Amino acid sequence: MRFEGYTPAIDVVSDYLVNSTISSYLHVGSNKFVPFADVNPVLVNLQADILDTVAPWVQELINNYDVVIYNGMDDLLASPVLTQNYLSYLTFNGYQQYATVARSKWIDQDGLIAGWYKRVNRFIELTVHNAGHMVPVDQPKRALDLITRLTSGNLF
Repeated sequence: MRFEGYTPAIDVVSDYLVNSTISSYLHVGSNKFVPFADVNPVLVNLQADILDTVAPWVQELINNYDVVIYNGMDDLLASPVLTQNYLSYLTFNGYQQYATVARSKWIDQDGLIAGWYKRVNRFIELTVHNAGHMVPVDQPKRALDLITRLTSGNLF
């Protein structure tokens, strides 16, 4: 089933994830990606948990690991404003600084605004300019820049 607004470009991303060796770089063991067109077994098994809070887990992750939470600026499903509001209720290490730190511009390799971010300790919250829910489809160059920065240690 294809949803209204579906773009075939997502099949390119899906094929790459399913058929490439990227899993070895993401340290997910022998787990394989599920094609976007298939029923996602993770979603099916987690449906009952969708309305349960994961706030304590998110706080624990932010306190102990490098964490990046990003949204597309035009994402109607997971709006940056909703994410920022959610984060304002968490009490992770640095939450008071997060509440007051200024949002900075993320400038891409072409000198254009790619988005905006806040960084506190090992936590980055980021909004991708001109992207919806599927950032890699809507802004592939910016998604690549983001992933490259995160994996190379050349952060914002």
